[in-house]
Amino acid sequence: MKTLRLWTILSVVSAAAPAWAASVYVRDIKVDGLERVEPETVLSYVDVKKNAVTDESKLDESLKQLYATGLFEDVSINVGPDGLLLINCLLY
Repeated sequence: MKTLRLWTILSVVSAAAPAWAASVYVRDIKVDGLERVEPETVLSYVDVKKNAVTDESKLDESLKQLYATGLFEDVSINVGPDGLLLINCLLY
């Protein structure tokens, strides 16, 4: 089931890629859905920093790295038009 979700998310991200700019400015990063894991732990696996420009390949790689930890049942990464990067994690 986890693999199906990962491929579904990657397909949606790939399909939405033309709608994204080649690069996006990340003003701030917010991590939601955590109970037993600290936000700093999540951020240590993410190759995106606050107040920096990133692109969809770094966001995609960050998503893969978070899934590879085995800590989460589901993860989503979204960048809002205001530059807020929201990482939503569902723990097992």
